[in-house]
Amino acid sequence: MRAAVSKSFPKTKKDVVVEFRREMIFEAAAKAFGRAGYEATSVDAIAAEAGIGKGTVYLYFASKAEIYLSTTMHELNKIHAETVRRFAVLSSCKEKIELFIRIRLEYVESHRDFCRIYISEFGSAVTQPDPIQKQLRKMRLRQADLLTNAISDGIAAGEIRQLPARSAAFLITDVTRGLLERRVLGGSKSYPGEDLRAILDLLWNGLKGGTP
Repeated sequence: MRAAVSKSFPKTKKDVVVEFRREMIFEAAAKAFGRAGYEATSVDAIAAEAGIGKGTVYLYFASKAEIYLSTTMHELNKIHAETVRRFAVLSSCKEKIELFIRIRLEYVESHRDFCRIYISEFGSAVTQPDPIQKQLRKMRLRQADLLTNAISDGIAAGEIRQLPARSAAFLITDVTRGLLERRVLGGSKSYPGEDLRAILDLLWNGLKGGTP
């Protein structure tokens, strides 16, 4: 019996155009929102930034809020993909946890205005459309999966003590989110590296059960 062959179909011209247009709009929206803020940014401004007509933007998105939230999900997916890619060349649990936090810390430092809009205006699940809420839940689970695997491997290798890997993963994501929100909203006056070292010291000592 022959094994089933998985077929991958090439993208159509329409698929390529749609993907290209959406990418253009995402990039333009991130720049426009970051520069002027959510309220002061219009769909016209996003279209102008992308070099296309407003009508073209509306072919892909129904409203300014949908553009912002979809752009946010696009950025989160890019961060996740970068984390997966860089995890693949690391073997240490400690290195992976540090990288997980570092990638997100570096992102908010370079996209502070864009992130501030999301945290202050769209951070509550109540303000988000159901599809976005579902995507955010899936993203949080995917992040937790990455960390759960890293922690489980660390336990198996004797790098860290026995503990519930899944619960630890969610705690790390929660602590990381808290750190990022504090930096974006101006609650931290420390350099990013100082905050990174502080959170790693706290997390790693807890995972190890003592001083490393």
